[in-house]
Amino acid sequence: VAGKGHPEFSTANQQDALEFLQYMTELIHRSRAADAARLGAGEEGDPQGLFSFRMLDKVTCKASELSKYIDRVENTLSLSIPLERATNAASVAEYREREEKRQKVAERAAEEPVKYNVAFEDCLATFAEPETIPDFLSSATKAKGEAVKVTKMRTFPKYLWVHMRRYVIDENWTVNKLDATVDVPEDLDLERFRAQDPSGDANLLPADDDAPASAPAAGPEPNSEIVAQLVGMGFSENGSKRAALAVQNSSAEASMEWVFQHMNDPDFNDPVVAAAAAAPQAQAAQDEANPESVAMLMSMGFGDDAAKLALKETNQSLERAADWLFSHAGEIDALLQAAKSGAASAASAVAPEPVKIDDGPGRYKMVGFASHIGSNTSSGHYVAHIKKDGEWVLFNDSKVALSENPPKDVGYLYLFKRNS
Repeated sequence: VAGKGHPEFSTANQQDALEFLQYMTELIHRSRAADAARLGAGEEGDPQGLFSFRMLDKVTCKASELSKYIDRVENTLSLSIPLERATNAASVAEYREREEKRQKVAERAAEEPVKYNVAFEDCLATFAEPETIPDFLSSATKAKGEAVKVTKMRTFPKYLWVHMRRYVIDENWTVNKLDATVDVPEDLDLERFRAQDPSGDANLLPADDDAPASAPAAGPEPNSEIVAQLVGMGFSENGSKRAALAVQNSSAEASMEWVFQHMNDPDFNDPVVAAAAAAPQAQAAQDEANPESVAMLMSMGFGDDAAKLALKETNQSLERAADWLFSHAGEIDALLQAAKSGAASAASAVAPEPVKIDDGPGRYKMVGFASHIGSNTSSGHYVAHIKKDGEWVLFNDSKVALSENPPKDVGYLYLFKRNS
C-alpha cells in the first residue's frame, strides 16, 4: 500500500531497506496534515521529528585558511567500513590463499570462511576524519585549490538510525555486499562528535557574489570531482551526474551507493541536460487533463478544478489522482490557491510543517537492528532483531522467536534510543 505508485517500491524487485525507510518517514511526514486528528500534532506522530538531526560541514580553504559552514538536516548516520583497518587482515589473506589452492584442485572447503573484522570505532573515526577536496573554488582567492572538510553533528535526535555501508563494487565491477563483521556496541556515546557553535568564527570565507543579481536561479549542478571519481570507476558520465545530483553532491561514497541501487534503471544513462530541456514539453502534456478522468473524479464528489489539479500532480493517473485527492482532502483549497499562484507543484508549495529538530545528550542504547541475508543487492532477505524487556527477539516474516546470540556484527541498519 505504501509503495503504490512508486516506480521501485510498487514492484516485486528486491529493495534497499534504507531507501524504503527514508521513503516511509517522508511519506508519513507529508501525510500528517491530512491525518492530524488521528496522529496528533506532537512529535510522536512524526517520524521525521524523532529521527532528524543537524549535521555541520566545515570547509576550510587551505590557501586563505578561511572557512565556510554548511548546515544540513539528515535522518541517518551513514558509516563506511574501512577494510584497510581490519584487525585480522593477515588471517583473511591467508584464508583466501588456501581457498584459491583448494579451488585449483577442486577440493571442497574444509573450514569456515574468514571474514574481515573491523572495529566500530574505526568506522566512527572514518566519519570524523578530515576529507580533502582537491578542486575547491575559493571565494577568497577566486581560484581552485585544496580545501579540507570536517563533518560533525550539531544535534542528537531522540532515535538515531546508524547505517553501515555494506554494498561495494568488486574487482569485476559487480555490486556485492561487503563481507565483513563490525561489532556494533549496544551503548553508544557520540558527544565527542558534537559540533561547536560556528557563530563565533571570524575567519569566514566571503560570500560568493560573482553571479549577476538579475541572473535566473539555475538548477543544481553535479559536483565535478564526484563525477570524475565515478567515471574513473567505469560508470557513464550521465549516470555519474545523476548519482551526484541524487545525493545533493554530499560525497563520492554516497553517490556510489546510489549508483549501486539505480545502475539498472532505464534512464540511468540518459543525459541530465536533455531531461531538463524536455521538461516544458512534458509539463504542457501533463497539464492536459483527460475529460473522462475528470468526470470520474467529479462523480466521487470532487470539483472540476480539484480533479484537474489531482491529475496534473499524478501524471494523469486516474487511480493515483483519486488517492491524492483523498489524502489531501483537508488542504484542497490551499492547494488550488497555490496552483493558481503559479507554483510548479501545488503539493510542494503547500509544504508540510517544518521538521522539529530535537536535541539532547549524544548517548544512546541500541533497541533494534535489521540485517540482510544474501550476497548482493538484487537478492536476499531482511530480518529484524528488537530488544524487548531486556531480551533480543528475532522477527523473520511470520516467525518470531527469542534470539540468544543476536548477530549484531552483521547488521545493516541499527536503531538507537537516546538515554534519558
